[in-house]
Amino acid sequence: MLSNVRPLFLSVEAEDAAVYAYLQQALPRYTRRDEEDPEADWNKFAKDFAAEVTKPDALRHPTDYRPIQRLLIGRCLAVRGWCSRHEDFLRRREAQLQRGNIRALHVLDLPMDILEDIFDNFQHQPKSGGVDWEQEQHKARDRKFRLETIRSVRLVCRAFNRLASPLLCPILHLSIDQQSIDRVQKVVGNPLISAGVRGVGLALSYCLSEIAMDESRFLEITRREVGDLYDHCSHVFNNDDDDRMVEARNGFETIKDAMTMYRETATWNSALTTGLRFISAGLLRHGVFTSTLASLLASLQRPIALNLYFDDAEILPRHFDGDIEFESVKFICELPIALQKEGVLVNLFPLNDVTHVRSVAPLDPRMYRPTIGPQTHWTNLSSFCENLKSLELLSWGASSLTDVGEEDIHIIESYLRTMLSSSSLVDVDITLAFLKACGRPNWDSGNGQDC
Repeated sequence: MLSNVRPLFLSVEAEDAAVYAYLQQALPRYTRRDEEDPEADWNKFAKDFAAEVTKPDALRHPTDYRPIQRLLIGRCLAVRGWCSRHEDFLRRREAQLQRGNIRALHVLDLPMDILEDIFDNFQHQPKSGGVDWEQEQHKARDRKFRLETIRSVRLVCRAFNRLASPLLCPILHLSIDQQSIDRVQKVVGNPLISAGVRGVGLALSYCLSEIAMDESRFLEITRREVGDLYDHCSHVFNNDDDDRMVEARNGFETIKDAMTMYRETATWNSALTTGLRFISAGLLRHGVFTSTLASLLASLQRPIALNLYFDDAEILPRHFDGDIEFESVKFICELPIALQKEGVLVNLFPLNDVTHVRSVAPLDPRMYRPTIGPQTHWTNLSSFCENLKSLELLSWGASSLTDVGEEDIHIIESYLRTMLSSSSLVDVDITLAFLKACGRPNWDSGNGQDC
């Protein structure tokens, strides 16, 4: 039977040092001088062994040790005989391995797999586990210290650079802008760094044209919302001397001062915001962003986790006339299909806080019309799901979807059926409360809300 213990492979210098240390201990014990009795040491060992096992407080009867005693004595005699026969060779080997000719051992003499385990302790995302998106977002200070350690370690030597580089960027945090595309190009252009990428988090933020073209209105809306929050705190705590109330009041004053300063540079900020809106719109048009991102991620050659999330204030759309749809929500289907066409494997797909989905159209892959290639269908989305091991669809609030008809319900059910079609799924977390809000029959309160 093969042993489960992995062999320890050392460098030549390390093996020589180990052999020399062994010889220093073994030669005096297993070799003899002419004036010694060849069997004296072993006879003494046998007597000491017998005396030890025949003590009155021994755990077993002495006869139980007789087979063990014979086995050990036989083994020791065999080792003694081998050393006697090869004494000349051992003496010559000892002379060759003089301590002055052997360099001291250090950490680089450890096997590479052991060094990888050591370096794995420096990263905030253990390579043996899943992707912890919350840890990435909420432990920024700890992450900064770890990154500084990794960056310093990379400068020590080539071996450390090869080991530490994959720990630099376990998760790519992206937005819908050209800077994110440039960042991905730099990462995938470095094989050592890209080897450690295991997740992609894409913020589906989008600069609304209503905000970009009317910034003063946006500032007024923001100020009003902050004031409402302050009034709510005052009503809840009902005590201006409460520490929490003081903190809220200080925060409110800070925001007011910041807005005053913001107005002083309103012209420049307005031009910048308008420019960002045009850039975002250009990347969203005709699938330029998704196709570019998918082609870059294809070079990773490994399964990744994909996280799509919104970071815009969900209250903003209600302040504008008509239905405001965040154009970036089409990435819910567009990006997975683009990744599938480029051969990118996704094993984790959390789609959380989807409060901006104000219609079911983004859930239908047939709405995605690429400029190159055939029209997409549900089968494309099903192919994307083949390698999924974990799926999360959460926070589908009742206020997100309005005026949902029977055809919309059919699209929702088709989307869920497709996303759950993977035979590799082992972890599923889906909130189905929105079906009840959409008037789906047989969804009573408290039954089947979550699964």
